[in-house]
Amino acid sequence: MDFSQSPKIYKTALYRSLKKVLNGDINFHIVSKAWEKASGITESQASGWKERFSKEFQPGKDLSVALLGRPYVILSGELNKSIPEYFSTRGVKCFFQDMLPVDTYKSSFTREVLQKVPWHYAANILGAADYIARTPGLYPVLVTAFKCAPDSFIIDYFKRVLEAHSKPYLILQIDEHDSAVGYETRIEAALRSFRNHGSKKQSAEGEKIAGIFPKVEQKIGDKTLLLPNWDSYTARLMTAVFRKKGIDARLLE
Repeated sequence: MDFSQSPKIYKTALYRSLKKVLNGDINFHIVSKAWEKASGITESQASGWKERFSKEFQPGKDLSVALLGRPYVILSGELNKSIPEYFSTRGVKCFFQDMLPVDTYKSSFTREVLQKVPWHYAANILGAADYIARTPGLYPVLVTAFKCAPDSFIIDYFKRVLEAHSKPYLILQIDEHDSAVGYETRIEAALRSFRNHGSKKQSAEGEKIAGIFPKVEQKIGDKTLLLPNWDSYTARLMTAVFRKKGIDARLLE
């Protein structure tokens, strides 16, 4: 579902899917009402999170961090390796990216991101990074799943956003084989870096971000497209589809 479109479009898509599953024993009105109720609860919760950030965030007192990443990684006690607790036990307020006053579909920056990057969570991460880069006293910690392809793609752009404002950041790649000591050591080093940065006088305006995203070519022309062989089924299928379209696609060994 593309949530940037009219609600009627994805209500209709949901209704058609449910109608098949339930052998027609459902009507559009029920689906629409259920969707509106669920959306209302979601919006209320999201609004509450943002209100809490506005009340709790006190940049004049001490630094705070915002955890950026996919909610099913950061908000899971089993997957997040107790990273939020590492900060809180050191007296550092820790927020999640959805608490920041950033609207993915209204921000001019994230609209540009969505034109270049087709992933919703990636746009959220980069939009939050842009807000943090411009906000004194707030520092980003990007928590990414180990070897997640979309995350590895946006890490470079995440760095560019922060470096354009000369602001330090921390990137933690979650791997079940890593020890807790490794994360703790990196967090300690990051906090020293954040405090050193916070003690210096910062420009209120910051630098403008220009040319951060690559130019997207719509046609490949006579170039050869090399595809990584990450999966013996999917990669072969994709290569065949590109070749069918007349593109010189080659599957790497």
